[in-house]
Amino acid sequence: MKDKTTQAIALEKMMQACKPHFEYELALPFFEIKNTNLQSLTKDDVLLLGLDTLQCNLLYENKIYANVVLYQEKFEITNIYKTPINKYNTKKYDTLKCSFGTFKKNKLKVGNRLNLETLNLKEVTLFLNHENIAQGSLVNVDNTIAIQINKVNRYA
Repeated sequence: MKDKTTQAIALEKMMQACKPHFEYELALPFFEIKNTNLQSLTKDDVLLLGLDTLQCNLLYENKIYANVVLYQEKFEITNIYKTPINKYNTKKYDTLKCSFGTFKKNKLKVGNRLNLETLNLKEVTLFLNHENIAQGSLVNVDNTIAIQINKVNRYA
């Protein structure tokens, strides 16, 4: 009986020492697209993002918590929002989220560099209202970053 009590106490101390990790999502900046253009989205379409460097957002529960930029093969946190930012659709435009995936981090601090080797930065998943609508790849079009659609899961 004594061994189980000792194990329980040791486990409790270990759990208290561990800080909780938040699961953040690395995504391109939200962008708006006309509803009619989204409805006609097909394989091999190219969505121009107008970015010349890989700038991304860190999301938690679909709210923007921080901005990051690719710097020497790692993402550097450039800004942290005191109040998370929500994005909404309008009648004429839909807001797309382009996600690279999720990672765990316990604390965000401006200037920290994130090692995100577990994420594939060439492949991106497009979401509309939390629904996966397409997969794509990052491509270079006239020295700007764009997304080439590889697969359409549904028409909006």
